[in-house]
This record gives sequence, C-alpha cells and structure tokens, in this order.
Amino acid sequence: MRLFKLISILVVLFCYNCDKNKRKDDFIKERIKATSLSYQEYIEKTNIPKSFYSHFPMTIKKLPIKLYSNDDLSRDFIYVMLFEYEIDKKTMDSLSAVIKNGNIVKYSDKDLKTLVINKQNLEKKYINFVPYFETHSYDYLENVVSTKDVYSDRTKTGLSENFDIYIFNTKSKDILSDIQTLRSILKQDVKGYSRGICINTKKSILIYWFLAW
Repeated sequence: MRLFKLISILVVLFCYNCDKNKRKDDFIKERIKATSLSYQEYIEKTNIPKSFYSHFPMTIKKLPIKLYSNDDLSRDFIYVMLFEYEIDKKTMDSLSAVIKNGNIVKYSDKDLKTLVINKQNLEKKYINFVPYFETHSYDYLENVVSTKDVYSDRTKTGLSENFDIYIFNTKSKDILSDIQTLRSILKQDVKGYSRGICINTKKSILIYWFLAW
C-alpha cells in the first residue's frame, strides 16, 4: 500500500512538472510569435528602402533579441541594428561559409581604408564604412550574454575582439539606384551608406546593421 501511494505521488508530481513545462514552452512560443510580428511590422512600416536591409532575417525565431534604430529620415544619420543571441552552430557555420565564398569585405582595426562612422564628417580617402556600436547594458536577468561579451573600449568599432565584421556592397558617393532612392526620400544629399553583419562564433551572437549619412 505504501509503495502504491509513493508511486501515485510520483506520478502526480511528474504530470504537474510536465504541465508546468508545457505552459512555459507555450508562453515562450507566444512571446517569440509576438516579437516576430512586431519586428515584421517595423520592417514594413519603416521609411527606409527595404533593399538596404535585405540581409536582415525575415522572422524572429529565438529570444532574446535587441533592435536599435534611428529611422527618422529628417536626421542626418540613420541606422538599424538587430542583435541575435544563442545562434546554433549550424546556422553560424552556414552563414560563415556563404560570406567566405562571396565577394565581401572583412573589417580590421588595422585597415586604413575603412572608417568607423560615429556621427562625424567623412573623408574621401575612405572606401569602406562600418558603424560605431555604442555600449548598451546587459544587466537584465533575461540576457544570455554580458556587456563585455558584446562591447569593448579597446576596438575602434566598440565591439569585443571576438567579432568578425563583414561589409556588404558599400561604396560612398556611388551613383547607385538604392542611393538615389534614399536621396529622393530624404530630399537631400546622401553621402553614402553601409550595411553588413558581425559574427561572434565564441558567444553565438549575430549583429545585422544598416546605416546611412
């Protein structure tokens, strides 16, 4: 009889934990769905031409994420940055392979032809541009990385040294169709734009960016 009672208690506890885990999984799925919908709505509603961030993911599949933007087209400096965390190794390896096989510029702090954009005047001698990533706090309990995993004051870009930074088709002052599109929207001169991706394989972080000035 005692054995039967013990088994019954264990069964009840097991079922309770299963139900609790299911509710937690359902809650996380709903949050991911809601976040992805909000992200897609932002992409649809922003005034920035979609060609500039065509390399961004179309949906959000995992949390947490961070989205930083200044898409006020009345400003001289606009940008969108999406941070994704805990990216699985298969995705990281696949993305790295695509980048390595493409004609894509890899940034280095020692590259004298690349300028880190930080709301400053541009000089003609530079042919590539990357953003400066301002430090944001990672003190919340939900965060899966620390501030030092992402940022560093020892690099020109503000990112930690574990990031590989890749620049996609960036040529300031080029008369390109997308630059012309942005000029017509802004109704003012556009010196250039930059877009790309940052990969931190050690911490499984991806950062997508676009900026124009």
